Amino acid sequence: MTSTAPRPAEGCCGVCGRYVGPGIECPYCEAPLEGRVTLRALRWVALLTAVVGLAILWHGAHRARPTLIPISALTPTMNGAQLRARGVVSRPPSSKTTPNRPRSFSFRMAEGELNVLVIPRGPALQSLLALDPPLRCGDPVEVAGRLVVTGPGDYRIYAHLMEATRKTTPDTD
Repeated sequence: MTSTAPRPAEGCCGVCGRYVGPGIECPYCEAPLEGRVTLRALRWVALLTAVVGLAILWHGAHRARPTLIPISALTPTMNGAQLRARGVVSRPPSSKTTPNRPRSFSFRMAEGELNVLVIPRGPALQSLLALDPPLRCGDPVEVAGRLVVTGPGDYRIYAHLMEATRKTTPDTD
């Protein structure tokens, strides 16, 4: 025979009828509650989903290359953008010593009428220091970094990656 007893209200014990909340057993009569998804399991599923989602976002962000933008297309609304820019060296690298920063390097890169100050940092600075001979005016260079607009028509790129290609000159014997 099947029982036609009314089902207890959601969150109530089927044996004693008291409200038990989100637990898996009644705290009063210790009867097991059936058909309940515990909050603990729900928390673990939510945490796992969040961690996997963040890992996918992190992986996608680190695999994406910044967009190659011509220097002549830079606008003040691009302030703070991560970008790649290609141009030629219009002023060779210079170093400056200050009390706060022992040595800082910078050079100007141009394309058409617009000049951009490039300040290499980290790996870009290491690759600049490793160049032998150093950068000269007219050398093509590609940098990737953060664009900072300091005034109308005054742009800086804090470069974290830099690639310089040398003009090949024929050897004369």
